[in-house]
Amino acid sequence: MNKVILVDDHYIVRQGLRFLLSTIENIEVLQDFADGETFLEYLKEHEHPDIVLLDLVMPGMNGIEITEYIKA
Repeated sequence: MNKVILVDDHYIVRQGLRFLLSTIENIEVLQDFADGETFLEYLKEHEHPDIVLLDLVMPGMNGIEITEYIKA
């Protein structure tokens, strides 16, 4: 099972992706977040996903900054 987390500041995008991914076998959406800061707090205490789908343009931390933080 591939575990996925969604990070996007638009609720409708998160819900649409969650719906689309629910139709794919072996994909489980663990959680979705409206901002990068909340996502990074979640990672400190929870299971890490196999895949993270990030919005590149968000208020606060953008997808590139989140990726750099995860890689470090």
